[in-house]
Amino acid sequence: MGEELLYGKLQAGQRVLVLGAAGGVGSFGVQLAHLKGAYVLATASSENQDYVRSLGADEVIDYTKVPPEEITGSITDAVDLIFDAVGGKTAEQSVRVLRRGGTLISAVSQPAPELMEEHGTQGIFFLATITSEILQAIAALIDEGSVQTPRTTVFPLQEVQQAHGGGRIVLQIADEHALSRDVEQE
Repeated sequence: MGEELLYGKLQAGQRVLVLGAAGGVGSFGVQLAHLKGAYVLATASSENQDYVRSLGADEVIDYTKVPPEEITGSITDAVDLIFDAVGGKTAEQSVRVLRRGGTLISAVSQPAPELMEEHGTQGIFFLATITSEILQAIAALIDEGSVQTPRTTVFPLQEVQQAHGGGRIVLQIADEHALSRDVEQE
């Protein structure tokens, strides 16, 4: 996850916009940008604003109250890097606040080359290549308390539709106690 910020050559004092900051990918983006000393702007729903601030966001924009094409209207100074964990119209519109020479890194899709060229920016489609070194680095950050793992909610399998709506989820296929009773009976 830290690779995308390195690809963008993020440095302390730079401004970063994280789209989809409350999700599993976006929440790591917020924390890693904060760790690097960046000023972090983030998008999240009203119910996730406090959570995203607790991760290190300096400003949080409520995307539920602002249409995608207007989200960037509230940003007065250009940003150096955009980390996109959302895609679509929001990501396309966000390029307007990216300074010339800035970088949009998407974990969702390849940024449109013509759009990047038109704005004098660079677009990177980030595909994580998980190595043991990366896993060890992430584990060390978690162990030392520098980053927290995304919020995870456990749902029974029957609630798969409701579960899909937010954050990291775990679907419980069977009741843990029922499984142990079944094993004991065999």
